[in-house]
Amino acid sequence: MGRLTVEPLIPASLWLLLAVLAVLLLAWYAASRPGRMARPVWVLIVSLMGTGLALVLIVLLNPTWIDPVDPPQGKPLLTIVVDDSASMAVKDAGETGTRFDIARRTANQLARDLAGRFEVRLRSFAAEVAPTETSELDARKPEGPLTDLTAAVAGSVEADRPAGQAVVLISDGIHNAGGGTRELRAAIRAARAAGAPVYTHALGRADVPDVFDLEAEIRSPRQLAYVGQQVPITVRVRERGGPGGNVEVTLLHDGQPVETRTVTLPPSGVAEAEFKVGRDAPGIYRYEARVQPRPGELIAINNTAVQFLEVVNEPIRVLLLEGKPYWDGKFLMRTLAADPVVALDSVVRMAEGRYLRRALDPVPATQPEADSARDERWKVIPSATDILADPQALEAYQIVVLGRDTQLFLNDTALTNLRRWISRQGGSLVCYRGSPAVQIGRKLAQILPVEWAEGTESRFHVQLTEEGESLRWLGDLDGRLDGGTLAALPTLATASRVQKPRPLATVLATAGKSSDGQTWPVITSQNYGTGKIVVIEGAGMWRWAFLPPQHQEHGAVYGTLWQSLMRWLVSGTALRPGQEVDLRCDRVLFESSEVAWATLLLSETALGRGVPSVELFVVGEDNAIGSFTPSAAGDDPGVFRVSFGPLPPGQYEVRVAETPGVESVAWALPPFARFDVRAPVREQLELAARPDLMSLIAHESGGAVLTTGSAREVLDAFEQFRRQTQPERVRKIPAWDRWYVLVGVLGVWATAWGVRRRAGLI
Repeated sequence: MGRLTVEPLIPASLWLLLAVLAVLLLAWYAASRPGRMARPVWVLIVSLMGTGLALVLIVLLNPTWIDPVDPPQGKPLLTIVVDDSASMAVKDAGETGTRFDIARRTANQLARDLAGRFEVRLRSFAAEVAPTETSELDARKPEGPLTDLTAAVAGSVEADRPAGQAVVLISDGIHNAGGGTRELRAAIRAARAAGAPVYTHALGRADVPDVFDLEAEIRSPRQLAYVGQQVPITVRVRERGGPGGNVEVTLLHDGQPVETRTVTLPPSGVAEAEFKVGRDAPGIYRYEARVQPRPGELIAINNTAVQFLEVVNEPIRVLLLEGKPYWDGKFLMRTLAADPVVALDSVVRMAEGRYLRRALDPVPATQPEADSARDERWKVIPSATDILADPQALEAYQIVVLGRDTQLFLNDTALTNLRRWISRQGGSLVCYRGSPAVQIGRKLAQILPVEWAEGTESRFHVQLTEEGESLRWLGDLDGRLDGGTLAALPTLATASRVQKPRPLATVLATAGKSSDGQTWPVITSQNYGTGKIVVIEGAGMWRWAFLPPQHQEHGAVYGTLWQSLMRWLVSGTALRPGQEVDLRCDRVLFESSEVAWATLLLSETALGRGVPSVELFVVGEDNAIGSFTPSAAGDDPGVFRVSFGPLPPGQYEVRVAETPGVESVAWALPPFARFDVRAPVREQLELAARPDLMSLIAHESGGAVLTTGSAREVLDAFEQFRRQTQPERVRKIPAWDRWYVLVGVLGVWATAWGVRRRAGLI
């Protein structure tokens, strides 16, 4: 039913003032009746004028008629999604059936009870979402290889549903698909934006005991080494639900045992075995760590882990530029000099017209590791403007590190060369103490991944983001130190905070705790063409190398962090000096339910000859099983993604098809990469339910957690959601916007004017 309301066109106080003035003026006018005027005529005149004033005041109140608008026709859509992955076959203590039996009964009951109120559809999901019917659900068995909650949420929401929609998700919440919670949260936000609340009904117990299983893991599955250098391969052995004891770990190369070690496992704990490996020739070498299976172990497929060792005969060439002598610069140079793979050139401005240039050659491959003395050269130069001005000299480096106050090195010519070197030659730029210049010019700002804002000095701790943790910055230290390691180290200081990252930048670490309680990006990365740019905020990181006795176990963090960063930059998206084509796999292990992919990098010269195809081989076989056309990876020139789709378990090799006239690499590594595919195993091992994750899905989507899973509970929750998010739709009809109102007001005033004229007052 419609209703009348007022929505004043002017403030209420102003309207009240006008009303009082109108009454006073009308009263004064009424009291001044001329003597010759008959009283009835005067009363008529005053009444007409009072009516006209009243009508004007009423129009200013804007009386509005509100008519409710009928809701969209049709029933709201209710999608009931049932988890049929293998973990749903668990029968929890005290239950009358498996988790899937309970889910099936709940879904069928909801479908029957809510069919009159909703348009109900059933879906099942494991690795993907599929339509189903009640009869099919009754005959189905929970055998899915993994649980993808992201697919369950995203595949149950329609983009445009005027009558409304909702999702009921019935699962144990064990999300073990790729992408982690980041992609899941994106799907939840999309559901909320589409007006589709997700009501979750979590099944299973969170305290289910682990099954007996041994798992081998190598935390850095791809490692870079110099020819002749011995590097560690650290194998983590994890035991679930077992008694502990001794296990044998064997390292194999090309299927042949290299070394065997025995490690002692604490009950349901983790142990590590370390092997030293090295090669005398460039290439990519596959190592496999294998844990001897034990009787009663559930599965043995995860008893192996793969390590690819990439051996190069060209060092990582780094150029470090500093505007003043700082402790941070001194200890960074010392740390990089301790890495035998790094060839370091550094230039530090000591005074006006005086620059100290220092060059450190890498440790020769024939030199014993214990004898780490390096050839070192010093030179004082009068000017630094030509450091980056020679494009050919710049091409000799793979990484340029900028400290503070480096604007003297960054003239227009240098910036032009630097941008071209990053985008076309695959170089990497690191600004390791925030803004590299006092004033950031337009050319420099265009390539940096962040924008700064001046402020007062503050101190903060560093906290890795989910993306930062996935890069395993601390290498093998990741397994020995907890996630709060960086937060326990001394604080860093900054006076110019990052105001915001660029749209395509990735934040790898944030200020976990600052002196004023605020947070902002601390380590930010962004691809730029075929290269990469990284900005690290904060001064005082050198203090991480001098820790008090209570934090001595963290003493290796500083060096490991920088060495890992250098290797990540070189083995990530950068081409080495003289290299025209490279093919890389960012991961060396895929599951058969995932899409396997690789990255193809082309230099500017190779890009001009065309994009070559990529061939996929099974290791040990000569004939390719497929040829694939790379597709551009975003807007980055020279960076291409090659997707192979889901593959059956096995070992695979990808190669760049031979193209006439294309030199692959100048340092003897062929453009190929290897990766392994194995069947997913987490669904059989991770059986503890995740009600916390189900609750997150419900609350962030605008839904609710269902305790009983009854139809009444769903109805009540959905009605509450509609009241909160979908206000009543109405049509407003303002009175002043009607023609007859205007005619009426003008008619009253015209009549008053006519009566006054006839009475001789005008």
